[in-house]
Amino acid sequence: MTEFWESSFRDKQVMWGLEPADSAVTALELFKKHVAVTLSPQGDVRL
Repeated sequence: MTEFWESSFRDKQVMWGLEPADSAVTALELFKKHVAVTLSPQGDVRL
């Protein structure tokens, strides 16, 4: 099932929209305020 979603996100990006969802923006604001996290260009999380 993971493979299905990975390929869907990769191959049909426009279907998901070109702007982040409101919930994603809100989550980012919360992380910036409360968590010291760095994301590498490869998507790795560094605390």
